[in-house]
Amino acid sequence: MPWSGAEPHPLLTGWTEDRGLTGGGRREFIVGCGLGADAEYLPRLGFDTAGFDISETAIQLARQRNPGSMVGTSRPTCLIPQRWWRAHDPVVEIITVQALPDLPRRQAITNVSRMVAPGCLALMVADGFCS
Repeated sequence: MPWSGAEPHPLLTGWTEDRGLTGGGRREFIVGCGLGADAEYLPRLGFDTAGFDISETAIQLARQRNPGSMVGTSRPTCLIPQRWWRAHDPVVEIITVQALPDLPRRQAITNVSRMVAPGCLALMVADGFCS
């Protein structure tokens, strides 16, 4: 499964390296963090990273795989809570939203875009393509 890898997604690492991104304490968010490989990569660049996944099993396994992690992970009671809107730079979503059925996918795309702080970055990867 794509979300179970032990290494961060190569499009994420390439994206950060091409832009020379460093966190400097900025709040970064991973949508659909799976077992945590992408989320664990970003604190090494200086980001204050949080992630969520709708799978309680994924959250538990991410915590087991990464004991002592500085990454906050959670399973929300709704898809993307309003308190997370316009609060993160960057927001990263990799092959998560595309797996949803049409109606919740449309709302998820809107909500992911709402999470990005004004004037800041988002990375969304669908089916191996970066945008």
